[in-house]
Amino acid sequence: MKSIIISSAEMLIFSMKVLIILSYINKIGVEIVKNHIDSFKTFQPKPKPSTFILNDKPKDLTDLLSKLQAKVNEFRIRVREFLRDFDSLRSGAIT
Repeated sequence: MKSIIISSAEMLIFSMKVLIILSYINKIGVEIVKNHIDSFKTFQPKPKPSTFILNDKPKDLTDLLSKLQAKVNEFRIRVREFLRDFDSLRSGAIT
């Protein structure tokens, strides 16, 4: 392996170049961070979707049950597990 001999003047010039490059990288990094932070100033959160149908009122009981079934299927809610404790005879009917 060859050894490289560098004079103190060359080392000083090299270190100055490294400092210039590092300061330039730092300047670019600060600009990128400022641009990233500025992007949050115009951030507008999306409106939350409604969890239930607010405007469409059910006409009768069957319409209400069909809408409830649609929401239960959409959100995959396990109704049987919640109602199991209230069915003491385990017959599948709650009165």
